[in-house]
Amino acid sequence: CGHKPIVLVGGATGMIGDPSGKSQERNLLNEKTLRHNQECLKEQLARFLDFESEVPNAAIMVNNYDWMKEYSFLDFIRDIGKHITVNYM
Repeated sequence: CGHKPIVLVGGATGMIGDPSGKSQERNLLNEKTLRHNQECLKEQLARFLDFESEVPNAAIMVNNYDWMKEYSFLDFIRDIGKHITVNYM
């Protein structure tokens, strides 16, 4: 009974990087670092969420990198870019 917690990790976002300062270039992370960060997050959240048990509502962790890693730039331009005009950019 109850809710099934789903933790969404933004690995794809991490691959793009996050600028620590407005005048600096983004720090790009590799997949190994992203996976390490994901495991560290899971360890921290395991204090509050049950990821290990076999109950139907055990928590799960998903990473958006897992479904975005195969998404190419051409796919992006075809699917998303068609909604943005050059004038907007």
